[in-house]
Amino acid sequence: MEIAQGNIERYEVAWSDYVRRRRLLLGLAVGYIPWGVAVVLAMRLGLSETAAYVLIIAWFAMFPAASIRLLLWRCPRCSAYFSFPGWYAKYFSRTCVRCGLSKKEIQAALEGLNGQFQ
Repeated sequence: MEIAQGNIERYEVAWSDYVRRRRLLLGLAVGYIPWGVAVVLAMRLGLSETAAYVLIIAWFAMFPAASIRLLLWRCPRCSAYFSFPGWYAKYFSRTCVRCGLSKKEIQAALEGLNGQFQ
């Protein structure tokens, strides 16, 4: 796949944004247990129960927010939402629901440019 010279920067920015969103969601998912352990330890060191509940609820609120943020990522080619064909979401969409651009095509094209993108 060839990316037009004028679109290279837009694809790089979009892909970097996607990778950041994906890493945030993964970090929240993997960090759930350490976060809970840290809150329990903080409670034993004097953190009030109310503050602990606020911290746990904040964690639970961040996970769906990060999920929605990942789903609202826009396609660099057509600028439509990558995973929303209508009123529902295609959570594991590998191609844009509007123009058909795949994540692998973006990644391969950018790796071909400088070999460092994920």
